[in-house]
Amino acid sequence: MKSSVLISIIIGIFCATIPLTAGEQDKIASSKSVLELPPVGSNSRNSEGSFVELKDGSLMYVYTRYNTKDWGDNADADLVARYSHDGGSTWTKEDAIVLKNEGVGNVMSASLLRLQNGEIALLYLKKIQIAKDYVMCMPMLKISKDEGKTWSKPIECISPRLAGYYVVNNDRLIQLKNGRLMFPAAFHRTHKTGIGIVYVYYSDDNGMTWNESQSIIQANQAKTTSGLQEPGIVELSDGRLMLWARTDMKSQFKSFSNDNGLTWDTVATPAKEFPSPTSPLSMKRNPLDNSLVAVWNDKSTQRWNFPKPAKNSWDRTPLVMAFSHDDGKTWENHIAVETDNNAGFCYISMLFTKNNSLLLGYCCGGDKIFPIQASRIRKIDFQKSEN
Repeated sequence: MKSSVLISIIIGIFCATIPLTAGEQDKIASSKSVLELPPVGSNSRNSEGSFVELKDGSLMYVYTRYNTKDWGDNADADLVARYSHDGGSTWTKEDAIVLKNEGVGNVMSASLLRLQNGEIALLYLKKIQIAKDYVMCMPMLKISKDEGKTWSKPIECISPRLAGYYVVNNDRLIQLKNGRLMFPAAFHRTHKTGIGIVYVYYSDDNGMTWNESQSIIQANQAKTTSGLQEPGIVELSDGRLMLWARTDMKSQFKSFSNDNGLTWDTVATPAKEFPSPTSPLSMKRNPLDNSLVAVWNDKSTQRWNFPKPAKNSWDRTPLVMAFSHDDGKTWENHIAVETDNNAGFCYISMLFTKNNSLLLGYCCGGDKIFPIQASRIRKIDFQKSEN
């Protein structure tokens, strides 16, 4: 018989946590922080990342490392990697450069993906400072044929003639069962202005060329000042695609495609199962049991009774995980992964390992460190199913 297991949270050096007080814990055997990446000196921010498993069984985690005391979204930064050779329990101590800043601004928001042809794709954002108050943000792709040792020349995913500010979150590149590569982008006039609208981009030749879907996805603009931001996509079992995006309307919003992403519901609707502040959600399918797993800042007052978040948390607490066994129709086993009301948690990356574990990489911070300045990797071991 299963017994309820209380998750033990290891207290970080800059981002304290408290034991879980709500949720169904039966799925979890243990949860612990396995890598802490606080800002130090001129390395003012260690930000969002993405995982990939290499052919030798080791794990690669690529994240954004800032190089100056400026930790703003457009400040100087590189993409660097840490490695694990024991399934994510321990990680290398030093950063390995993956991509030096090639932008007149920075490179950030990595998405790593093992392609069906065996190669590894790296999607990232290149920031280009055009003027003091205007920065272009463009998604780029590189391919590695030697397990991340070297990378191809960058491929422009959006034509330069359509240059603008396109936000693509970390860990958002997916490959459909039919081989199509895809990612969603939220377009804004500039970094901090313009209601976000979503475009979807796809490639049928392993990322060499890219096309834009026929639909522009937006929210009811009479009710929002932010629009749709930081979207993600997951493929459902029946072949449909579900897109979600953060909003300022107290929940995530969603849109669907029935034709492999060529067209979408053009007006997104509330995903009331995901009440949230203006912060992103992440979702992936667990290959071990085919369930969907979602991670986000759940603001369900019926489910949780945590203290009011502190100002420095940006309201991005608690960080919650939930499971769906019916392709997102219902969600269950809500588990609070991080609960500190003085800290914020956001920009999730996910990797399911062969030994029935889930690795979560995410930004976190508290007190004088803002949520996006520090990063953590947490290893969650699932209970083995009983037969």
